[in-house]
Amino acid sequence: MNKEQKQIKYYLENGVQVILNPMPHMRSAAAGVFIRSGSIYETPDNNGIAHFIEHMLFKGTKNRSLQQIAEESDRLGGNLNAYTCEEYTCIYMKVLEEDVFQAVDLLTDIACNPVFEESALENEKNVVLEEIINAEDNPEDAVQEMLMRNMFRSHPVGQPVLGSAENVLHFCSEKVREFYKKQYCAENVLISIAGKFEPEKIVQAIEASALKYMPRGRRAYLETCADTAGGVFYRFRDVEQMQLAVGYPCVSRYDPRLFSFTVLAQILSGDTSSRLFRRLREENGLVYNVDATAVEYDDTGAFIISTGFSPENYERVTEIIRQEAEDLLHNGASQEEVERSKRNICVSLQLEQEGTSSVMSIAGKRGLFGIDFTTDEVVVKIQNVSRNEIFAAAQFAFGNRDKEAIALVGDGKAVKIRGILNEMADVKILDPK
Repeated sequence: MNKEQKQIKYYLENGVQVILNPMPHMRSAAAGVFIRSGSIYETPDNNGIAHFIEHMLFKGTKNRSLQQIAEESDRLGGNLNAYTCEEYTCIYMKVLEEDVFQAVDLLTDIACNPVFEESALENEKNVVLEEIINAEDNPEDAVQEMLMRNMFRSHPVGQPVLGSAENVLHFCSEKVREFYKKQYCAENVLISIAGKFEPEKIVQAIEASALKYMPRGRRAYLETCADTAGGVFYRFRDVEQMQLAVGYPCVSRYDPRLFSFTVLAQILSGDTSSRLFRRLREENGLVYNVDATAVEYDDTGAFIISTGFSPENYERVTEIIRQEAEDLLHNGASQEEVERSKRNICVSLQLEQEGTSSVMSIAGKRGLFGIDFTTDEVVVKIQNVSRNEIFAAAQFAFGNRDKEAIALVGDGKAVKIRGILNEMADVKILDPK
């Protein structure tokens, strides 16, 4: 019997969604609580608060102090952690099979019962400020943030997940509790567990957990539609390597054309025989790595190509990227590279089903966004993508040059990139030095 056919899905009486994937052949179990709480639900004034709350969840609950949370996690030997992105927050843990019930109790207490003490809040501000500085000092992070901010300049998707230092310094317990109450309600919460456990007993543990008492509220929706903008954006950084991110239009996660964009990304950079990897690295030695990905959201998407290189190679790298985009735009992909790329994607999808953490995470994200496809169904949809559909995806992404957004972070002075950029009408140079 296929593993995914054993999946158990149901709702608690208050509306919290539960997804269980028993994997009896494993020795471990992974559990995650997913919450519709991310930067897209923020305003410019409180941008960063969802991520800040993620930090504060671990600083004490009504039942456990900060120290007790840390000690209990360490005793379990699991990797208790959390992350926040644009659309949701996830608190997760992987443990041995015999500890899964305690892990559920710990995770749900952290998600449902934070106390947000003022002293802990003030201390955590310093931690988050250091995280913001670290991200700003990392050119790879900085170029992605700059690209998104300018591609989606009038939409919350473009807001940085970490927020700004100014915003973080002004967070108070009242603001934190207000945002938490709005987002952390039963309609916005899902728990996903995958691994070795007895389904009947884990159901009992979940129904006795803090999730049972999570109040009802209003399901989080984004009420504005996104559109992408083009342009060239440059920020000086005194680093050896220049980072480049090029963004193009893409479709939302609910658009059936998304599977075509996934294959298009694979054709460009998914493996060592992909177009950009072959031309940029193997044939010309210009980069160490290159990545193309279709990033999807509820109502929009972005097709992003990113890489790093020595500044003197700027013109050659961008020329090759545009050459391959133009070739796919006008000539499409060969049948051989289409089939190879589809096979590569399908193998990766199936291999992800071998680990408890990946199964838990995939099920949680699909459930949170109301996607009913199983991995087997996704594999079939990828296999059914045609050359013509990939050609249409290339038309959508690369067909309007005005929608091309280029973000650069590095030392452009070395090769007079400032001069190159200043010759372009739509360039925006950020914090020039």
